[in-house]
Amino acid sequence: MPLPAPRVPELEIDHVQAAIDALPVALRTPLISAIVRVFAARWQGIWDVQRVILRAFDLTDPASEQWPPALLAWGDALGVQWRKAWPASTYRRVLLGARIARGSTGSREEILAVVRALTPTGAAQPTVQASPLTVWVHAPGITDPDVQEALRVLLLLAIPDVADLALDFAGEDVLKFDTIGLGLDQGHFA
Repeated sequence: MPLPAPRVPELEIDHVQAAIDALPVALRTPLISAIVRVFAARWQGIWDVQRVILRAFDLTDPASEQWPPALLAWGDALGVQWRKAWPASTYRRVLLGARIARGSTGSREEILAVVRALTPTGAAQPTVQASPLTVWVHAPGITDPDVQEALRVLLLLAIPDVADLALDFAGEDVLKFDTIGLGLDQGHFA
């Protein structure tokens, strides 16, 4: 199953329209607008090429770890910094989790996909269970504290209506919801 296209608002900008909108009303003459459109169109072209390259770069393939500049480009696009202690394999997994989380609607399968993306190969596999007001995410294979923190952030991103997040990687990791309306997350866990 292919990954959904990542939601990266920074890459989805229409730079031409944004440049025109940024012009003061007094300067929106046909001549000035045409000049701004020409320069903004060049910038939009560069932006579009970067988006195509990033989408073509397969984060699911471990061979992509051999291209640190591409990983850094994905990190910039997804807003995930490469920590000094992380090898390329860990950073690639965190980026994959971020990409899945950005396209998530908060379903159980998507939450599990985010946790699996951050779980090292050969480690204990995660599980996700749900009740009306709580989602339990058990991720015993994630032992690196930096990756655990990244998982916290990504789970908050993956479940749009989550109100509170409390994780304990030694036991059961629990996502808690504030209200019944938020807890069922529009029926994803019903």
